[in-house]
Order: sequence, then structure tokens, then C-alpha cells
Amino acid sequence: MVDEFEFGIIIQVDAKPQQYIQKHRETKGLIMNDIPKHKGCFRFYEDKNVSLKMYDAGKNIKHKQGTSMKKVIRDAGWNPDGNYLKWEVHYKKPHIALNNGVGFNVASLVNPNRVSIFKSDLLSQYQRLIPMKSIKLPKKKTDLASADIVIRLLVEDRINQGHTLKDTKRMIYKDISSMPDTLLNANDKKARKRQINSLINKIEEEDTSKWDLYNALLERLED
Repeated sequence: MVDEFEFGIIIQVDAKPQQYIQKHRETKGLIMNDIPKHKGCFRFYEDKNVSLKMYDAGKNIKHKQGTSMKKVIRDAGWNPDGNYLKWEVHYKKPHIALNNGVGFNVASLVNPNRVSIFKSDLLSQYQRLIPMKSIKLPKKKTDLASADIVIRLLVEDRINQGHTLKDTKRMIYKDISSMPDTLLNANDKKARKRQINSLINKIEEEDTSKWDLYNALLERLED
């Protein structure tokens, strides 16, 4: 009988894997674990039944495989200069997570019907994470002054906490208004608010998250 097992896939991504890893957050019911020594290249989320792992698969190959195995992997299509990310589910209690509390044996792990269930669950488990939203890059260098960069970081962080651009503007306005008149008089405060309004008006949200891996995972699973 199967006590625990892992199921996952490797996909090639456009940017460095750690960028995708760092740009995901957990939904309610999961606990995130980020281990500093991995420097952003490995992160996992867990509950009592599963552990969801996302890591830099290319780095894993380079550091954990010998020369002969690297050649085998390269012959199978691995490009040492490519960006590869692995999404994996470690089933700590597979009978609960996958089989309504009923245990199953080792032979069933390679049953095509069972594998289809594993693939479907791999996608479902990914949907328990939230890919962070991004804001569009400006078209002109002049729109990336130091103040623009600071506001962009603040706005992106606030967006991923569920706040809108208007919410962020109101928050900053409120802080400006709270300043004592001996430090900023009424005209000073109006001028600061105009500056903030100008900075925030340059910012646009992306329609979709560029860090979302769902379609890439789905395409890979359908190969």
C-alpha cells in the first residue's frame, strides 16, 4: 500500500525560476515555507495532507547530478542555459487527498486512469496559489525617476494585498493631511498631493499576471 508519494512536472519558463517562485502567494488553508539558504530557488506550501513544492529544476540538475546523468538529461532535451521550473505535489496522505480515504497500492500509481487523476489534481493544487499581479512598464525612461520607482513598488505590493490604485492614493493623501501645519501648511499639502496624483496616474495594471503558470502547466500535461 502507498503511504506517501510525489507527482510533478518540469516546465520551461521565460524568466529566472526564482522570479516565478517569489511571485506566488498561498490561499487560506496553506502555510508557506521559505528557506533562506535556498535564496529564492525553492519554496513549499503545506497543509496536513499535501506539500506543494516549486523550485528551480535546472539548478537542481546542475548541483545534484553527475556528468553522465547530465548527459542523459541533455540528450532528452535539457538546455543548461534554459530556465526550468518544477511544480510538484508531495502527497503525505494520498488516500485522503486522492481517494476519499481509501488506500491504494503501488501498482495503481502507473494505471493510466489514476495518472489522469494525478495530472488533474496537479493543476487543482496549483490553483490553491495566487500568482501576483504586476503593473505595466512605462514606455519612456523619463517615467522612471526615483520617485516613480518607489511608488511603483508600493502600488504593486498594495495591489497584491487586494487594494486598488485609488485605495493607495487615499492612504498617501491621508498621511499627507495628518502632517502638522507647522511642518506642511495647506498649500504644501496640496502640492504634495498633486505630485502623488501625477505619479500614480502614470501607473497601469497588467490585465493578467505574467507569473501565472496555469496554461504552461496545462500544455505540458497534455503533451
